[in-house]
Amino acid sequence: MIKSSPVIAWVTRQIAYSPPISPPRPVRGFGLAVFLAIFILLSGFGDALLNDPDSYWHIHVGRVIWNEGRFPVADQWSYTVTGSPWIAKEWLSQIILAAADALGGPTAVAMVAAAAIAGAFGLLAAAAASRMGTLPALILVAIVFALTAGHMLARPHAFAFLPMVATGLLLTRAAEEARAPSPWLIPVVALWANLHGSFLLVFGLLAALMVEAVVRAEPDRRRRVALGWLGIGALCALAPLVHPYGPGVYSAAFGVLGIEGIDKGIFEWKAEDFGTLSAMQVVVFGGFAALALHPVRLPLIRTALLVVFAYMALTHIRHAAVFGFLGAVMLITPIGALLDRPQPASEGRGWPKIAAGLAAIALALGIVNATIRPLAPPANIQPVAALAAARAAGVKGQVFNAYGFGGYLIAQGVPTFIDGRTELYGGKRLARYLAAADVDSLEALDAILKDRRIGWTLLPPGLRAVDVLDRTPGWRRIYADDIAVVHVREPAAGREQPPG
Repeated sequence: MIKSSPVIAWVTRQIAYSPPISPPRPVRGFGLAVFLAIFILLSGFGDALLNDPDSYWHIHVGRVIWNEGRFPVADQWSYTVTGSPWIAKEWLSQIILAAADALGGPTAVAMVAAAAIAGAFGLLAAAAASRMGTLPALILVAIVFALTAGHMLARPHAFAFLPMVATGLLLTRAAEEARAPSPWLIPVVALWANLHGSFLLVFGLLAALMVEAVVRAEPDRRRRVALGWLGIGALCALAPLVHPYGPGVYSAAFGVLGIEGIDKGIFEWKAEDFGTLSAMQVVVFGGFAALALHPVRLPLIRTALLVVFAYMALTHIRHAAVFGFLGAVMLITPIGALLDRPQPASEGRGWPKIAAGLAAIALALGIVNATIRPLAPPANIQPVAALAAARAAGVKGQVFNAYGFGGYLIAQGVPTFIDGRTELYGGKRLARYLAAADVDSLEALDAILKDRRIGWTLLPPGLRAVDVLDRTPGWRRIYADDIAVVHVREPAAGREQPPG
């Protein structure tokens, strides 16, 4: 008879570790109170939710889908890659943003994004309070808020937070109870896939937590539990196909992940800068210190997932929200076990009243925002005066624009050289733009300006290309402010013919 390897036995014990915990203790009104508190907080800083130029083109695409009743399958908003295959994989989020803009302008756009983000925090808070109590749950929510604060924007990813949290909770609960996930996971994944490309995360969670669930189960139930997880997993793989683009949503979602050099030019794809202290660093290193002082025993699978989420967030800033929300979901039960205690009879009784009070404040704040203090995107992402000056001057030809102005130009009907649809342009075109804008070499900028289709430029004053254009024969500055500078090509300039 073959004996089990000591290593395999140890790994099995780590995966199957199940701390003694009390059943969930619902805290009435707590999740709603947190939702309203976060909504009020975000509403107070609503302008920050609009601080992203990509919001413009997302709204524009949503408006086109709604008005024309069709889903784009090729680029129609640039002149550099026009006609190239491109799909609006986040169409549902884009329609939500466009509808909000049509109903109430930027104020409504900010409010609907705030509600989506607050919903994710409310769900997380309700689940955490049921295991940990209200005070530890509030601390956990505060930590996640700090991690995600820089990513709270009126863009499709804001609508992905809620299904992300719901998916994590459904899967961890199933793993802890050594059973197959609830069928409710399938529509949640379908919704997530229509809102944002981050739905791919669900398959990593399914694979990892299935192992935990199977090992936790009694030996005679393991085969049945594994088949249950595989069945739900297969249906979850089919769920994203309930999408206007069908299988195309998979290729589009994977396409964003493989863009070479994207981390050099797009801030949210950059790695964590350890030269500057950030909330991410405080949480990661503070977490290590907390574990050293008062260790929380985690199942091996949860530990591995936390390490993966932390690695994702450290290598790409945009994944800090994934680390925050899903990392918190992984920790709810282990921390709850550490803090396990009888729930005081008075705990949770006051939250319905707090929620009612916060609801009144939220309603009042919404009225104030809609009437007295309408919100607007920051001036630095909308070169309104510069574009008006260019049009008044009768500029001819296409524009060489800054990446950050692309969204605004799409919304204004101006074909772009480049914009936030980075998966459309690819790494080589992005690198070409960055080399020209930062003037890594004069040849890079000169190569772009040789394209005779380009008749004018729209760039922020801080770019080195602006200084070069000021000294380049054949180009003339016609407008400048703190946001943008416009140069036009002189009629006699250039000897090259446009590329064929």
